[in-house]
Amino acid sequence: MDSGPEAESDRLTTYEEVLEQWALNDCRAVINSPGDDAMKALFRWWQATRSKPVTVTGTVTPQSLDRAWTSFVSRWNTEGPEAFQQKLMRREEQHSRLSVQALVSQIC
Repeated sequence: MDSGPEAESDRLTTYEEVLEQWALNDCRAVINSPGDDAMKALFRWWQATRSKPVTVTGTVTPQSLDRAWTSFVSRWNTEGPEAFQQKLMRREEQHSRLSVQALVSQIC
């Protein structure tokens, strides 16, 4: 097994390719999809529970959104719709409980 710099470079390229497998909002690979619009809405919800953006900005590139989408689709396909949506609800609850905005509203 080669563990030199070339092998490391090959592995990184392969991993990068895996992360960019699907472009943002490409729903062709989604298993048990509730529909394209529903998947896009779930992605926006998922990103919001993590305080992550869903649009390109000065610091958010199309490539980073493609990677986030690919990770989202992979997780959806691995966990299944029910488990994923339950996790999403738990995350939203936890996020709102721990967010600064929620803390401010409790104090004021």
